[in-house]
Amino acid sequence: MPPKRKAKTAPATATEPAADAAGPVTPARTKRAATSRASTRCTAFSASVCTKWFNRYKDADNQDQIGPEGIEKLCGDLDLDPSSFEVLVLAYTLGAKQMGYFSRTEWSIAMARLELDNCTKLKTYLTSTANAMLADPSGTDFRCLYRYAYDFSRAEGQKSVDLASAMAMLSVVFPDAHALGGVRARFVEFLDHQTNAKVITRDQWTNLPEFWARDGAARDPAGYDFEASAWPSLFDDFMKWRADQAKAQS
Repeated sequence: MPPKRKAKTAPATATEPAADAAGPVTPARTKRAATSRASTRCTAFSASVCTKWFNRYKDADNQDQIGPEGIEKLCGDLDLDPSSFEVLVLAYTLGAKQMGYFSRTEWSIAMARLELDNCTKLKTYLTSTANAMLADPSGTDFRCLYRYAYDFSRAEGQKSVDLASAMAMLSVVFPDAHALGGVRARFVEFLDHQTNAKVITRDQWTNLPEFWARDGAARDPAGYDFEASAWPSLFDDFMKWRADQAKAQS
């Protein structure tokens, strides 16, 4: 996951099931969850084992949350990079509200629903789910995760996502294995060089995948119609940057 923020005590009140927090329960999600449970259910689910599993990673000063250090330890046990797509899928599955923190309630509800109580089962579920999402980038599951990622990246009290956090999250949501991974890399490079934009708005975030698929990934940026463009101005700036790069390399 992108850089973690200052610690904040997780709320003690119960939350809704992760399926509701992360997005609508669709037939695809239901089918995939059932398949994942079948493939990971080597032993029957145990709530007490699941609780002990959570306690292995909980904060020393807050018994009801897993913080940055605990998440790093969990990722080590799962053999996953904390900034990987699979770990974002984990946060999405839990319906995590704050980056870098998983509450006991989020964990208990999601793991019981999926019948996961150890790292082996969780790793299998995350790998299967991540592969399914990346294989169907236009599907409902991936699109729900993409919407979740924006709110997950926003600092508390902010309407938009700061540029550094947006760049980091885009690299997680659209890894190289994603169909749009190549154009994502160019867009992040552009953001890193431009000086006008300080944040990514929700409208820009929402339109990015369609823009990339329709225009942003075009091999010849010179064919982009700036006059007829209805995209956010930041996207026009990206295409101009690409055209200038192509001229400089010719």
